[in-house]
Amino acid sequence: MVAEIVAAFRDYLDSADPQIVAAWATTAQHDDLDGSTPAAWIAQGLDNRSVVRSADQAALRLAQ
Repeated sequence: MVAEIVAAFRDYLDSADPQIVAAWATTAQHDDLDGSTPAAWIAQGLDNRSVVRSADQAALRLAQ
């Protein structure tokens, strides 16, 4: 799953800056993960597809 998250950022930003990915992973995602952080979502064992979709959406927003 980590590879899929990094790929989402690379797809839209041409790189996956570790600081950007870490900031996203520790920021509440109200639109995508019911206000949870991606790190907490993963730790709770919730749906991985939702986290990857959230990464994709975040990267898309950053690219605009």
